Amino acid sequence: MTAPQPTIFTNSHLYDQDFYLWIETTAKQLKEGRFSEVDLENLIEEIECMGRSEKHALESNMVKSSQSPR
Repeated sequence: MTAPQPTIFTNSHLYDQDFYLWIETTAKQLKEGRFSEVDLENLIEEIECMGRSEKHALESNMVKSSQSPR
């Protein structure tokens, strides 16, 4: 019988298991120029999501300010 092997997380798997660690790992890989190791699929998804969130917040603020009494 063999000893249990330690769990090795790929960056993509890390995204599902520990989001904060995934962010730290991805930022470190980018800073160090280790682009081939970056989980591009999830990074792109997060950037697009951030963009949509910022757009919605801006639109919401614009609606609120246009409804405020002057």
